[in-house]
Amino acid sequence: MITTENFPTVSPLLVDRLAELYPDKAPDPRDTDRDIWIAVGRVEVVKKLRQLSEEQHTTVLAST
Repeated sequence: MITTENFPTVSPLLVDRLAELYPDKAPDPRDTDRDIWIAVGRVEVVKKLRQLSEEQHTTVLAST
């Protein structure tokens, strides 16, 4: 399981940039099943990185 304790610090700016590159949007009807699943995987990675980044930065703020 990925937790904030065993994961490198995730920059909010990096997450924002990745979200721009791989937006969470409806698939194009012309996309193949494979293309759709690849896009879903990318979006899931961005979501997980955003969650980790928010947890890390909340923890840092709470501990100061």
